[in-house]
Amino acid sequence: MEKKKQISIKLSDQSKVSIDENLTKETAASLSDLDHYPPDVEPYTYGLHSSKKPIIKKTFWVKFIVTAFAAITIGMGFGMTFIYIFTGEKEEPAANQEPTHSFEDQENQSASTADLKVLDGLSAYVIQAGAFAMQEQAEQFQIDLSNRDYSAVVWQTDNDYRVFVGVYQSESEAKQAAERLDIDTYIREWQTDQYDMAVTDDEYQWLTSFSELWQQSLSGITEQVEQNWQQWLTVDHHAESEQVLQFHQQVEELLQEINSSQSTTLLIELWFIYDQLAS
Repeated sequence: MEKKKQISIKLSDQSKVSIDENLTKETAASLSDLDHYPPDVEPYTYGLHSSKKPIIKKTFWVKFIVTAFAAITIGMGFGMTFIYIFTGEKEEPAANQEPTHSFEDQENQSASTADLKVLDGLSAYVIQAGAFAMQEQAEQFQIDLSNRDYSAVVWQTDNDYRVFVGVYQSESEAKQAAERLDIDTYIREWQTDQYDMAVTDDEYQWLTSFSELWQQSLSGITEQVEQNWQQWLTVDHHAESEQVLQFHQQVEELLQEINSSQSTTLLIELWFIYDQLAS
């Protein structure tokens, strides 16, 4: 019989215990067979800790939270940077520094206060000397009347060109004046429509004063009427619109030649440029 080897193990201070080597080999061999494990015992594998899966899951969520937080922080940083670049910060004026305004700013501010207002039309009786389809014909007839010492005005309408030689407050006054002319004439009532115009309050009052003064002048250009016109021209309009400014200049140029002998045609010219404000 083969002699069996024994293995001795010393446990603390206790006596040695002998283990049969063959028994040890048989026991180890039996542990390699999974069929011999009890159903409630998990077989051990080297290098694999039994709690590895929970550690992996915990590590995944930590990385996910950290990554999400970092992405949000970076995104907010870029967003604030772009907002600062494209909008910029407006400089606050110093507390003791008075704001400066250019002439253009004042003009824009005045224009912003302008709104649509109704300007009344004018009406009177005119002495019409002719009506023509072509402007050239009307202007030539105007020259012919001037050569005969008659002052005339060409009034352009939507359909034709009228030649007027006088304007009066009433029909009877117009007829009496026409009888003194050695030309064929036609007495008619002439009226222009009211219209809307974007003007400031000051411009509106100034233009309304024009229509009132014009109606007053139909009775005759007296010394008092001339003074009223000159006073009307001296009204200060520091921020007139382009249309009103042009009208102001045209009226001022016409009134330099005002006198009683040319009052009838002068008033027609003033009436015409007033009506052109709406166009």
